[in-house]
Amino acid sequence: MTLNGLAHFITRHRYTLLFFSLVLFFTSIIGVKNLEFNSDYEVFFSEDDLTLITFKKFSSTYSKFENVAILLSYADGG
Repeated sequence: MTLNGLAHFITRHRYTLLFFSLVLFFTSIIGVKNLEFNSDYEVFFSEDDLTLITFKKFSSTYSKFENVAILLSYADGG
C-alpha cells in the first residue's frame, strides 16, 4: 500500500477509524487505575535470593540511619 493509498483509506473510513480509536482510548483509560509504581528494588528478587540476603546483611552492618534534631528556644521560655 502506498502513501497515497493509505491517505485515501483514512479519508474514506475516517468515522470508523475515529470510533475504534475512541473505543481503544477509553478502554485503556479503564486499565490505568490498576497501574502502580513501586520503586523498591526488592521486588526484582525472591526472598531466598542469596544476593538480596547478602545485601540486607551488608546494609544492616554498615548502613547508618542517624537523625539529628536541633531544637531552639528562647532563654526566657517565650
